[in-house]
Amino acid sequence: MNTTETVLSSRQPEEVEIGDFTLWCEYLKAQRKRVFTEKPSVTGADVITSSFPKEMLITLSGRICQPDAPLAFVESVSAMMQAGTAFDVEYRGLTFADCRVESFSAEDKGEEHIYSTLTLISAGIRNSEVTE
Repeated sequence: MNTTETVLSSRQPEEVEIGDFTLWCEYLKAQRKRVFTEKPSVTGADVITSSFPKEMLITLSGRICQPDAPLAFVESVSAMMQAGTAFDVEYRGLTFADCRVESFSAEDKGEEHIYSTLTLISAGIRNSEVTE
């Protein structure tokens, strides 16, 4: 019987700068979609009359290590959200441009770090140098 062995590697969380804080990112999800407008034709069939791409949504989850003030991140990100502050996010060679905070959550479990999930809206990818 022939068997093959698959070697799985694990990698360390990626360091992602969000404002004045570092998120040790353990999860990233990027999604984008195109929106279509349909109207009925004179024969009753639907016809696509226009379409456009929506902005990219990026979800980042991980830990923020700020032992002196672990919840300062909540105040900072909340202010960025309120002001509509735009910033770039770099992740493994991709630069997500002109990001704005759509939503976030932070969990304090009594440790030196907090767990956080951020959903960002991005204008797209700039100067891609993807790494493995």
